[in-house]
Amino acid sequence: MVMRILFDLFLTACYSIVSFCASAAAADDSWQNLKHVTPERYYTVVDRKSNCITGHIIKANDHEFTLKLPNRTSATFDRANVLRVSVSQAAPYLPPRVQADVGRVYDVIYNDKSSWPDLKGLAAQEKFGVAGQAVKVVKKDGQTYEGRLFQISDSQIEIDRTGGKLEIAKWDVAQVYHLRPKPLTDSEKYSAQEDFWIDPRLWPYYLHLVPRLPVRLYDSSLPEDNAPVRCENDSNENTASLSCLAGHVQTIDLPNLTLRRRDKDPITMQVSKDAYVWKRGKQVGVDEIEIGDQSVACGSVTTSGFVAVRINIR
Repeated sequence: MVMRILFDLFLTACYSIVSFCASAAAADDSWQNLKHVTPERYYTVVDRKSNCITGHIIKANDHEFTLKLPNRTSATFDRANVLRVSVSQAAPYLPPRVQADVGRVYDVIYNDKSSWPDLKGLAAQEKFGVAGQAVKVVKKDGQTYEGRLFQISDSQIEIDRTGGKLEIAKWDVAQVYHLRPKPLTDSEKYSAQEDFWIDPRLWPYYLHLVPRLPVRLYDSSLPEDNAPVRCENDSNENTASLSCLAGHVQTIDLPNLTLRRRDKDPITMQVSKDAYVWKRGKQVGVDEIEIGDQSVACGSVTTSGFVAVRINIR
């Protein structure tokens, strides 16, 4: 009888340990990504009503974060009201609006919905010549596996690990995280798109040494929501209606400067007195812009010409 009681206690303890592991794994840490991303990129927030607002993340804590909007105001978002946060594409290759494609799963840095089909959007993607995106799969018993997302069906997920491929049934999956690279700054992204492989800031990306941010895409403890994420609002006030130009600084006569653009005519612009200038990852003054600097200038066209409010220098 005593042995039976001890055995039951042992089983209860084991179950508690497994439950604790699964519970710990279930705790979504994707929100922490907002504390570690670069402020030199635009991010689009999707709230619970599918309204979208775009800006720069300037601060974040465990409960809320704040965006600096293009009109120089700010907006603070409570975690409970945020459905998704996505990073925009690099400015030089965008149309005037720099709102992120919130439906593109690869660009997500925080996600509070569970969707198995979202994982299918990663399976066929390539990044830096490697097929399949890096993922972390947590099973319901707490075991965790990392690898490349090789294949996914309605009933199972298959990942490619160092030891070989592993198939896991959907019913046995607790969570799946996309282990996405930490977003590049605008100027770093521009270098990557222009194939400036000599830029030392990009070497960690090419060598797969860049920090990875875990983004939860599927969680069996949440209701499965397979509806596509999109922005229901479409106002210029809530989207960053800026144009961005890229090139090398040709002349400087502040507040004016001229950019020599690739395969295009040079353009002279006025630098706003309140412009944000980032040079190699640090905010600097306008007077630190030098001839020859490879720059991305974002602003808008006014009656007096193009006025830059933000300049990134690599």
